[in-house]
Amino acid sequence: MLKGLVMKIAITETENAAVIKMVGKMMLGYSTNDFHEAVLNTIEKNKQNIIVDLSEVESITSWGIGILMYGVSTTTNAGAHLN
Repeated sequence: MLKGLVMKIAITETENAAVIKMVGKMMLGYSTNDFHEAVLNTIEKNKQNIIVDLSEVESITSWGIGILMYGVSTTTNAGAHLN
């Protein structure tokens, strides 16, 4: 992956919710897999509300948008909500 484009992901949890915060220049490629793993791990912990904080992401590629949509369908199928 290109230097400087690596995404960092932090998860903050409450009793039934979680915030997945992403920080980096661009959401693309393999970093999107890290996001999806974070969503899956959060669902496994029975968190019903997942909030995605993209406030510190400068740009998102079409791959990144696709993985966000995949996150929506994954959480919906698990009976949870992605916001």
